[in-house]
Formats: sequence, C-alpha cells, structure tokens
Amino acid sequence: MSQKTIDSQNLTIEKIFEDFYIIPSYQREYIWKEKQVLELLNDVYSEFPLSTNIESDEYFLGSIVICPSTDDTDKVYQVIDGQQRLTTSYIFFCTVKNYINKLPEHQKFDAIKKLIYSEYTNAQGQDQSRYRINPQYPDSKNILEEFAKDELNIEEIEKQRNNQTESTINLISAYQTIEDFIKDKFQDKESQIKRFYAPFIKKVKLVRVETTDINHALRVFETINNRGVGLDSMDLLKNLLFKQVEKEEFLKISNFWKEIKNELDSVKEKPMDFLRYFILTQYAIERDNVQNKEV
Repeated sequence: MSQKTIDSQNLTIEKIFEDFYIIPSYQREYIWKEKQVLELLNDVYSEFPLSTNIESDEYFLGSIVICPSTDDTDKVYQVIDGQQRLTTSYIFFCTVKNYINKLPEHQKFDAIKKLIYSEYTNAQGQDQSRYRINPQYPDSKNILEEFAKDELNIEEIEKQRNNQTESTINLISAYQTIEDFIKDKFQDKESQIKRFYAPFIKKVKLVRVETTDINHALRVFETINNRGVGLDSMDLLKNLLFKQVEKEEFLKISNFWKEIKNELDSVKEKPMDFLRYFILTQYAIERDNVQNKEV
C-alpha cells in the first residue's frame, strides 16, 4: 500500500488559479450570500492603501482541501473543502474583467483572463476555453461560463431567476454584490479598480492542503471541520456517508441526499431535527443521548 501524504502550501490567489479545479457533484452547492461576499471584499478593502507608495498587507482567506482528479491532465484537482472561497474569487475575476471592459476608453486588461480560463486548440484545430473552476452541477457550470464571457448580460440572466436553483441564485447575487461594491468604492476610476484587484490576487492567501486521494482528503476535511472551522453536523454526516462507499456511488448518493434536503426545505423542516426524529424512531437509543455528537 502506497503511503498517504499531505502537502500544505501557503499560496496567493494568483498562484492558486494557475491550476484547474473540479467541484464534484456530491459537494454542497454554492451557498454564500451577500453577507459572506461583502465580508471578504470589505476585509481586503480595509487593507487597501490610499497612497500608491504604501504596499497593502497580506490577508489570510482560509484553507482549501484538494486531491488529484481522475482527469488525465496535470494540474486538475477535486475540491473537497473550500469551494465557496474559490468560487467567490473566480466570480470576482469575472466581475472585475467585465466591469472594466464596459468602461469607455478603458486600457488593455487581458492578463486577468488567465485566472478565469486557459485557451487551447482541439483536435479539429478550433480554439477552446478551459475554465479554472468546473462545477459538476450543470446549472452552476453554465452560470459561471456566462460570467466568463466578454459580452455578459447580467440583466438577461437575472430575468430567468424564477427558473434558477438556489445555487444559481446565490451565484448571480454574488456577481451583483461584487459589481455594486466596485461601483460604490471606485465608480469609473479604472486605475483604482486595478489597484484593488492587484492586492486581491497578490496579497490574499490560502493554505492549500493536497492529499494523495479522495478518501484521504475526506478524512482531512472531517478533521478540520470537527475542530471548529464550521460545517454543521449534517455536512459531516454526508461526508461520513461518502467515506463508506465506492467512488462510483457518489453521484447516486449525492442525488438522493439532494432529494431529501429539498423535501425538508419544502416543508421548512430543520435537517438536524429530522435526523433526531429518525434516529429515535429507528434505533433503540435514549432520547438524551441523541443530542450527543458521537451519535
């Protein structure tokens, strides 16, 4: 049996996005609301120097847990923990790019595109784009690809809001929150926007924890979140389920889990309450013990 190792690196956002990331379908979808997005933006902005002669301080965004993807291409990773941070950063790039491109007489601003996608030529000789963030949920994937376009019409996407899932609504909200933040802080001052963008990619840092395979990554994920980083018991239970099955069963369990969650949401039932009721009716366990985290 090969030794399972953990590699931990302290990387800037710019360095993180030299690689490609897959968000597996069994992961929870994008859940950040306006509050979380604004907290990130305001934290970075608080370190933003008014003078061009002062360098901004570094900002620690947190950690992500990844493992190599089954993709044959190098530098492709599955994200086991941290997709909210990665996806929000990706939306930030798209928003800044599109905002500046809409400014009259804006300067060339192409380097940012390499953080969003990489271009290559396919077997038929056609140019193709490979996106840095690749969610396995089709609706989320489509929205992020729309954000990456140079001719984005966010108003047209917003019109389809009634047909969107909660995840895509959150993605659209994040884009609009970032756009409104830029407009409020910098208006049409291109140089100021770029001065804010630069420390975001060069001074904001993540600890990237890389493991050798998915099962090892899930164990690291559970350890981190059991020690106070902040997932609830339902997320940890879902993680436990995936640890018990073969990878081929992930999609089936993910879809089944999503059905249960949607059903509970539709009747406004709290998942943890439901779980306690279920345990009490199915197993010979004392009521007081059901509150115990071990159970």
